[in-house]
Amino acid sequence: QHPVADPLTALLARVQVLRDADPAMLAAIVPSPPAHDDLQAWVMLARDLAGVDADLAAGAVPIDEVVARCQAKTDFTDHERWQALVGLHEAYERALAHHGVQDHHATRAEVVKDNRCHSVHDIVLLATADMHEITRRMLGQLDATITALVYAPDDHAADFDALGCLTVGRWTDRRLDLDPQMVRVVDHPRDQACEVLQVLSGLAERALAVDQVTVGMGDEAMGPMIERTLELAGVPARQAVGRPIAQSRPAMLLSGVARLLASEEGPRLDDFAALLRHPDLEACFTQPAETDTPAGRPPPHTPTELQAGISSWITLLDRYAADHLQSHLMQPWPGDPTTATPVQYIRDRLMSLLPRDPYAHRPLPHWSHELAQTLIAIYSHINLSRHKPDQSHLAHALEAIGQTLREQSRLSPDAAVTPKLTAAQAITLTLSRLDDQETPPEGGEPAVELLGWLELLLDDAPALVVTGVNEGQIPRSRNADAWLPDHVRAALGLEDNARRYARDMMMLTAIVVSRKHVTLIAGRRGSQGDPLTPSRLLLACDPEVLPQRVLRFFPRAGDDHHDRLSPALPPLVAPGATSRLTVPLPQPRDPITSLSVTAFRDYLACPYRFYLKHVLKLRAVERYTGEMDALVFGTLIHEVLGRFGVGDMADSTDPVAIERYLLEQLSGIVRGRFGEHPQPAVRVQYEQARRRLSSFAAWQAEQAKLGWRIVAQHVEKKIETQLDVDGKPFTVTGKIDRIDRHDEHGYRILDYKTSESAKTPEENHRRGKKGQKQWIDLQLPLYVELAATAGIPRDAELGYIQIPKDAARLNRAGWSKEEIESAIEVARGVIRMLRSNRPEVFWPPAEKLRYTTDYDAICMEGFTDRAHALAASEKLLRECGGAS
Repeated sequence: QHPVADPLTALLARVQVLRDADPAMLAAIVPSPPAHDDLQAWVMLARDLAGVDADLAAGAVPIDEVVARCQAKTDFTDHERWQALVGLHEAYERALAHHGVQDHHATRAEVVKDNRCHSVHDIVLLATADMHEITRRMLGQLDATITALVYAPDDHAADFDALGCLTVGRWTDRRLDLDPQMVRVVDHPRDQACEVLQVLSGLAERALAVDQVTVGMGDEAMGPMIERTLELAGVPARQAVGRPIAQSRPAMLLSGVARLLASEEGPRLDDFAALLRHPDLEACFTQPAETDTPAGRPPPHTPTELQAGISSWITLLDRYAADHLQSHLMQPWPGDPTTATPVQYIRDRLMSLLPRDPYAHRPLPHWSHELAQTLIAIYSHINLSRHKPDQSHLAHALEAIGQTLREQSRLSPDAAVTPKLTAAQAITLTLSRLDDQETPPEGGEPAVELLGWLELLLDDAPALVVTGVNEGQIPRSRNADAWLPDHVRAALGLEDNARRYARDMMMLTAIVVSRKHVTLIAGRRGSQGDPLTPSRLLLACDPEVLPQRVLRFFPRAGDDHHDRLSPALPPLVAPGATSRLTVPLPQPRDPITSLSVTAFRDYLACPYRFYLKHVLKLRAVERYTGEMDALVFGTLIHEVLGRFGVGDMADSTDPVAIERYLLEQLSGIVRGRFGEHPQPAVRVQYEQARRRLSSFAAWQAEQAKLGWRIVAQHVEKKIETQLDVDGKPFTVTGKIDRIDRHDEHGYRILDYKTSESAKTPEENHRRGKKGQKQWIDLQLPLYVELAATAGIPRDAELGYIQIPKDAARLNRAGWSKEEIESAIEVARGVIRMLRSNRPEVFWPPAEKLRYTTDYDAICMEGFTDRAHALAASEKLLRECGGAS
């Protein structure tokens, strides 16, 4: 009498009814209803109720009869809730009727009620051991000949009815005779995968090919693990179920877009960076900006030379994030325009591909069109084919998403059921409709097929291995149901645990008697280490056999099966004669002719890491953390103090005036670098910096009163000098924080230190016992050489201005002229090594360094085979002179 509502219209009508329902009615159903604007939560609730309707309809149970039927057969106390459910169901049917459509369950129920089921053909039923009541009633109305085919011996005829459905009572207490060799019990899920390999090895000895073996899975989540294990062992495997659409590249891309557009404050930087790493976006960004923008959207205006100059989008963004610690990418852009402009271009380029005006509430059809344009912009340059193995999943995923968007675009924008959403909400709704969709599996060469439990009975492979034979999986139980718990299902005649047990007992019985080779594998623990129990089907045996089966699952020390907790892992990868893991060897390069004063410390600490950092120029890009690291924090204070040293307040003796000046400079630098609204952690660090600068102001004023004056022309000035080494000059560079002069005491060369450790110059530069100390850092001694180039006497005092969180102070070095000269000689020794330009001068890697972890993976820090790898690398170094 009415057209049947399509699934989307039915879902949205149910959502509308729920959102408009009386709060008291909703409270009877769910204690805490979702917020009105939380569309996704309403969709989830609507789907739960749709599932209840589907279960009742399958059992031919009208929803308004649930209370009466349950009261007659069980202790039922959920009257108020079911009365509310009936009210919502009636409102849902009225909403559909308002749109001229009808729920498909209601349509089927009307057809059965009016006895309108007909067939002009005879019907053969196959594998109908479990059939819904509504289907039985439909078949009962036919005047056609119905033949049910049942796989069972004649003496089991009473176990099935005329439609081939099993008689539950006759299977509940059935015993199952199993050969003890047929059952394998192991500990963890990975052990089950390895046990499958063991079984396949035995079957191969019996000349069974891979396509003659099927692996069944009680827990289909184990499929990828089993497939991967078999492939590593050289056994081709293929899951018969397809790959979820939700795990496809386009779905993951849309999910990233939804996260990016979810915040109305603007795109969050971490979400932006994550989306930019999607491989399909990276490929799209290599296309000209004018061709990959959806119709009607102008590409971002950016000079061509800027596009060509951006070699790594992700690195550029990561560095900007580390420098400016922005939580959102939105104007105004802090930082120097030379770095901010390229990042702004990246943002504008990406946003030009995404839905326009994403935070406005628009009808779902509007966003469906926008999302289609986004996908066209990103994927239109790919020439896809469903028949190419490397493109099949992507092509099918795009097709499924496109079909979903087309369905949504057909909704009337003005209809009451059509929701008005933001772009992020529309994406979330669209993806939720794809949750249960899969791309079809790819065909190919013969392989071991992986099937779910319910598909095994009709599989024709002569050998079958079933994993996950545990309670809750085989048979699957459904106890924790918020709407229809098992006792309610039993009272209503719906599929309950007893019916599932009978079905699975029948299936396992048929499987065992129909194949020559059957192996059942049960696990003791789940993927999270949670204990599992054996399937009741394995315990459906004679009483005298039961203790042995239980002990098989719960072994004790000394039992025959105690050692089967974890099977020996078969060799998945053939081992080589020696390890091929080595630390990459240094390669000959152009000789180093210049070095900064801080680089000498790197060489003394680890020649190999020096090679990675100063020869190969490898740099780790800091991840966005939302706060300043020690280096950035120290640089911030250095910049403030650098401005102070060349400003008008440098000679002031007024601590209040100095403090005011320092804090003004700090505020301006923070605003310029981190924006007007920095992250909370940055604001806390800003206050910490204020405290340190306040303590410095008091110390500086006291030094000025004592007659010390900052030499402005040498503040933060980069200086280079030529250090004579064996008659040849070598350039040494550095930037001295400040040089002070006193009319009586002469000069002092000072370096700012902001760390909490407050180590003295001696502790930072030398290590060892008294009389045997070795230089580990040459920074301050080399400052003497640099300062001499600028006309500063070599007897100038060296020291640190420590600026910890408590009080600023001066730490003098106190080295003699001879000690400083010994440090300069160490620097000459390093230069001689570097001038030789032999690979072995950059070897070996030192043990783990305390002050950096950037290169630990390359140096194989933490690897159990590190010593062997270093030895192998060193052997190659000697044999090949560095070539690797």
